[in-house]
Amino acid sequence: MARTLRVVPAYGRDYKGLDAAKADWAEGKDFEIRNLFDPDDGRKVNKADFPQGEVLLRYDMLRKQGVLQASSEVKKPVLSNWNPAIQGVL
Repeated sequence: MARTLRVVPAYGRDYKGLDAAKADWAEGKDFEIRNLFDPDDGRKVNKADFPQGEVLLRYDMLRKQGVLQASSEVKKPVLSNWNPAIQGVL
């Protein structure tokens, strides 16, 4: 299962828009993990440290939230209860 990180810009940086933040994430700039119940809370992280999984960013003075990196894990539908007759396929 892929992990989800919640991060904020590190070293006093801030972004007015998500595009600039995505560009810095792609360049490998550091962001700070902000998740109260995560043992890594406060640790610096960048794309090289976390190549897979979802990364959520708080930006614009922590008033907005966006996705820096989408999860690479593909979720497959559960078909154990699927019945073609009920679904109108037959």
